[in-house]
Formats: sequence, C-alpha cells, structure tokens
Amino acid sequence: MKTTIYILTLISAFAFTQSLFGQEGQSAKDLSRRQQKLYEQIRISNSQGRLDAAIRDLNELLEDAPNFTEGYHMRGTIHYDTRSYAAAESDLEKVLALEQQYDVLVLYQLALAKKGLEKFPAAADLLERFIGSGYKRESLVERAKKHLEDARFAAEAIRKPIPFAPENIGAPISSPDLEYLPLLSADGNTLVFTRRIGDQEDFYVAEKKDGAWANVQPLAALNTPYNEGAQSISADGRLMVFTFCQSGPDQGGCNLFYSEKCDGNWTRPAKIEGSLNTGAWEAQPTLSADGSLLIFVSNREGGYGGNDIWACRRSLSGKWGKPVNMGEAINTPGNDQSPFLHADGRTLYFSSDGRPGMGGIDLYRVQLQEDGQWGPVTNLGYPINTPDDEGAISISLDGKAGFFAKSPKGVQDLDIFTFPVYPEIAPLPVTYVQGHIYDRKTEAMISARAELIDLATGRPVAIVANCDDGSYLVCLTAGRDYALNVNKEGYLFFSENFALQEADLSDPFELDVPLQPIEPAAEMTEEDRQPIVLKNVFFATASAELLPSSTNELDRLFGLLEDNPDMRIQINGHTDDVGSDEDNQQLSEARARAVYSYLIEKGVDGERLKYKGFGETRPIAGNDSDEGRQKNRRTEFEVW
Repeated sequence: MKTTIYILTLISAFAFTQSLFGQEGQSAKDLSRRQQKLYEQIRISNSQGRLDAAIRDLNELLEDAPNFTEGYHMRGTIHYDTRSYAAAESDLEKVLALEQQYDVLVLYQLALAKKGLEKFPAAADLLERFIGSGYKRESLVERAKKHLEDARFAAEAIRKPIPFAPENIGAPISSPDLEYLPLLSADGNTLVFTRRIGDQEDFYVAEKKDGAWANVQPLAALNTPYNEGAQSISADGRLMVFTFCQSGPDQGGCNLFYSEKCDGNWTRPAKIEGSLNTGAWEAQPTLSADGSLLIFVSNREGGYGGNDIWACRRSLSGKWGKPVNMGEAINTPGNDQSPFLHADGRTLYFSSDGRPGMGGIDLYRVQLQEDGQWGPVTNLGYPINTPDDEGAISISLDGKAGFFAKSPKGVQDLDIFTFPVYPEIAPLPVTYVQGHIYDRKTEAMISARAELIDLATGRPVAIVANCDDGSYLVCLTAGRDYALNVNKEGYLFFSENFALQEADLSDPFELDVPLQPIEPAAEMTEEDRQPIVLKNVFFATASAELLPSSTNELDRLFGLLEDNPDMRIQINGHTDDVGSDEDNQQLSEARARAVYSYLIEKGVDGERLKYKGFGETRPIAGNDSDEGRQKNRRTEFEVW
C-alpha cells in the first residue's frame, strides 16, 4: 500500500508562516533564552526527521510557553505527518485561536487534518476559505481545489456507507513481517502473495487444507536476491507475470518479467521482450484469465499524467504486442495504478488520486461495455475507501470474496485482509471448466488448442493451449451458454456445447476431450468411422435454416477438409420422434443438405461430400425426455 507523505509540503509551509505570528500569540523572539535554545534544538530534530524527539521537546516547551504559536504550528504539522489527526487538529485550531492575522496556509493544513478525521463538511468550509483568500501559489490552490472536491464527495459518501466487514486472514499468512498483494487461484485453494522481510521482497504461497490456510512457503523457483512482487497469474496457473526491480545505475529499475509452468515446474524468470519494457518504470501487471491480455502501469511517455494504465495483447505464438494507453476513460493527470482485471474479463479495479474520492488514493471500478469501450468509472465507496491511501485489491472468481492489505497496527505493518464483496461493486460471477485432452485410441494425454465461444454473441471468449500433460482450465462467466472447440493437427476436431448456470467454485464443470486421430481411409477401422456429432450446428425450430451461431463450427469443418485434401465425408441429419415419419425424414435430409451447401459455397469439391437424412430412425437417446430428444436432433459427419 503506497503512502503519500506531506512532510516536505507542510514543513515548507511552516517556514513561510514564522514571521507572521506575534499578535496575541507568543513568537520565538518572546521566548526566554533557555526556551529559544530548546526551540532551536527542536527545529534541528524536525529537519533531521527525528520526530519523536521533536514532539517530546515541543511538549515541554509548550507547557512552559502555552501561547507560543509557532510551537503549536510545528507540533500540529508533525502530528499530521504521523497521521495523529486529532492532535494535529487541536494544535492547528490553537494557532487560529491565538492569531488574528494568521497565515492562510493554516486553513489548508487544518482542512487536511479534519479530512483525516472524516470531518468533511468542516474541511470543505476551510478549503473554500483558503481558495478564496487570494493565495498566490497557484499549484497549492489547485491542490486545494482537488481536496475540496474530495471533501464534498466524501461528505456524501460517508452518509451512504456500503457494507464492508474486513477480517485479518490470520496466521500463518499474517506475520510480524509485511504481507501484501494477495492473489487467489481459480479453485480458491492457493494464495500467492508478497512478503517483505527487511528490504527483501519475495513471493510466498499458501495452500488451503481442510478449509484453513497452511503450509506457507517461499516460491523458491522465482525468488532472487533482488525484489519481486506485484504478481499476476493466468487462471490455469501456467503463466506468471510480475514486477522485478533491480537497483543501481545500470540495472534498469523495475520491469515486467514472466515465468511459465509446465509439468509442475516454473521456468527461469525472463524479461518480457519487445516494446513492453522501456527505460521508464513498468510494474503492477494483471493478466486476463486466459493470459492473452496484460494490463500494467508505467510512467512512460505518451501518458496522461504521472503513472498511467496500459494494455497489450499476446499472440498465439506467445509474443506480446505493442502496449496501448487505456485512454482518458481510465487515466487522469494524476497517478492511476494497481490494476486488477477480474477473471470475467470485463471488470477492472484500479486506484487513482486523480478522481473525486475520499482523499489520497482511492479504489475504483470500471467495466467493459458491449461496444468495446470502458466506462463509466465508479468509486468503490466508503468505508472501503478512506481519507488515507488505499492499495490494490483482488477478487475471487465467483466475485464473493475480496482481498487487500492494510495496516492493522500502524503504517509500518501490513497484513492481508479478506472481506465479502458488496453486490453493487462485484464483478460478473465466474466459474471454470477443466479437464484433459487425450488421444481417443491410445488414451495418451496430448496438447491441443481449445477455443471457447459465447453462443449468444458468437464471439470467442477464451483461447488456450494446454500442456503436454493434457490438462486445461478455462474461466467462464456463469449464466451463459458456450461452445467448446478443440483442434490439433492430425486429429478430427472436437466440439461440445454446455450451459453454465451458476458460479460454484466447489463444483466446477468437468469436461474431458477425446480426439480422434485421422487415419488413411484404407486403414480405418469400424470404430474410426464412427460419426462425429457437430454439437455446435444449430437450426431454426422445425426448419433447415442454419442459425448464425453455427458459423464457427462449420468453418472448422471446412478447415479440416482444407487441411486434409484426401478426406471425404458424409453429412448425416437426424431428428427426434416428434411429428410424422415423413416430415422428420424430409427435415433431416434438408438440414444435412444445408450443411453440404455451406461447404460447397466455401469451395469444397462436391466429389468429396455426400449428405443423407435418417429422420428419427437412429436415436442415440430416449425420446421420452427433453434432454433425450435434444440429443437425437443432431447433425453429424463421418469419413468415408
């Protein structure tokens, strides 16, 4: 969690005020020689950052000189810098009470102290007085206007708090050291986080056993003598992108590195090549669930302000494209950072100090719209956001649990907390599909390319390549219907469709994929010639009109024929037993002919194709249920 420090601002402001005190209050020249000597020592302690010593001596001095205005001002400034807002408020109000001709900067400082105490209407009044005072330093006036905007926003937000009940995740994850940047695995059973011991930042991983976190271990394969953190991992657990920082004039600062996991082992971390890393600062990555989109933070040229949020895509070959600024819909002239892209692929959480908020750095949420644009940005609300600076958050696949780091005991301590996510700020609920891809004849596990398509939109929602162990895992938004297509050279393609009704991480959708190897026609057995059901070819009800959602499947069938020019196939149409035998025969033949015609129009030689309708004569399930009748209404192809 980043902390904004105002010490230099307020101390410099204090320096401007010294000569203006002295009406009713007591100034430094009115002190006794002993008091002046003590005050000089206090100023030295303050300038050297020995704030405890400065406060101790100021307490003694002000007890002896209770009208010493400069002393109250300095002590109030130190109290604010150490977030002792109530003490800062008391001291700065004392300055106003003692001085009729006070420096207007005290109004600004007192307003910030009241913001820290969540006294937002009073803070707004003081800021309005400061802005209207005619103060000449324009940069500070502009900063005051931002604080005023925040105070007004916060006054309204605090009247309408959202439910927020964070709980410390506890031991063994929380420790006397600093823990932050937690990231939960797709199945909810693994937590990767950063732990800082002294000046060393490393990755740690915890496993959930019998409902409790246990077995916290350093991620030895990725940790180095340098600092690693701010990690993001694809949903299948096979790609990690993280921030790697090296010190020294020739080390390049912070850049994005990656590691891939196959067969249970992480590869040696490597710097991402191409234009993603520059001589500027690149950090805080977040990956889409399928690992094809990377969103990160950089202060490179071409942005809107300080730190901006950028994005780039990964090709099927594994190369990252040119980063693109995510635009003014997200970025501001301030610092926009700490992005977290939920597994729904549509909900982005990030932090910013450039938007109306509670003060400092607040957390925001934005969603990708149907037209491909991001917006609108909404503040997560109070008390998730406070007058202090907020850090990054992450949210579980099902959208129910949030994770973040905060200081339970003070600014030098960070622990990981979890909280139930309020529905109005939640992402779309997501679950996952997992299984294995294997050779149908040998049952050997194989790697292949799998594509998931949203049947309602016809758009691909995930494209994944599994490892040699055959396993795959894909995250999908619940409540929608999907098509799964699996392709591998030398095999017939596989297709399936299914509905995901609920996001239940304890009961994910399991789907194993058998791929049929392509054999020369003369060597094919009877089993090899078994028809392949085109499960994602759809027709209008009681019609041979192909629906648009069939296009992806038919194009894959065309691609299979293009890649195998000696292959000949027959298209078979089938129906259930609803209606007359004659009508069903005609409908099945018309539907088979529709697929045949589509392939002919795409350019397939008619000599390689045949079609035939079987009506209701070859059921593969009973016709006494909706599910059985749906299975019987099918279109197939078989090699001949």
